[in-house]
Amino acid sequence: MTKKNEFNVGDKVKVIKTSWNDYIQVGMIGTVKHIHPSGQPRIGVEFDKYVDGHTLSVDCGVPRGHGWYMNEEEIEVIDSKSTEPKEEKMNEFKLGDIVEVIDSVHDRSMIQIGMRAKVKNFNCKEENVGLEFFENIDGHTLKGDAKEGYGWYVNKSVVELVDDSVVERPEKITVYLEGTRTTVVLEDGSTGTSNLMHGDTYSVEKGIEIAKAKALIARKTKERDTLVEKGNEMLKQIDDLIMERRDIVGPIPTLNIEIADLQEKINVIGG
Repeated sequence: MTKKNEFNVGDKVKVIKTSWNDYIQVGMIGTVKHIHPSGQPRIGVEFDKYVDGHTLSVDCGVPRGHGWYMNEEEIEVIDSKSTEPKEEKMNEFKLGDIVEVIDSVHDRSMIQIGMRAKVKNFNCKEENVGLEFFENIDGHTLKGDAKEGYGWYVNKSVVELVDDSVVERPEKITVYLEGTRTTVVLEDGSTGTSNLMHGDTYSVEKGIEIAKAKALIARKTKERDTLVEKGNEMLKQIDDLIMERRDIVGPIPTLNIEIADLQEKINVIGG
């Protein structure tokens, strides 16, 4: 049986202790829609009644004002989505599990069969799971649970659990040796090259180490430039909004003068 302090998406829960949201009272009923992997409070609940809340931090279809994150000690399960013990299956995951892609992901071509990822959160659609891949797949952040570009929701049927002891695999690199010139290509295509400097003694290991470091610099430079570009785009949007606001509020001083003149006219007439 599910314990009181163990929650699953889909569980019906009841408030047993008031939170700092005055709208939420002891005895109110809701449904668990999202379980945050690290934040506190972490249990995202859609309440049956309006609680002056929000829609939770994931796209769960929660009506505006009905969502709120609760601490475990503030709620208890009254109707679990799975009250009977389940046989362990390869397609049932928990946060932190390492999984491997075993079938095509049709909405993200950069995710290839054989790639591995870590389970970071669960979508409200119970057939989906939020993954943080070890490679940048030009994805998103899973609403803040994954690194930028590394997160994606996939159907559970396209991944399977791998050995729990595998926390993170080393990145594969491709090495090209041309005389005393060493080139390293990382999995995302970032490239670095090491050339033997005058007076140095050639070392394959040293050449690979330097070339890999340069490839990592190239990767991080690209990531930085992408963030700078996004930041500049946001600044431009802000500038556009400021100009739009000026256009909107520009007539206000004139309107205030006209209102004051009309009010003075009323006072003169004696109204």
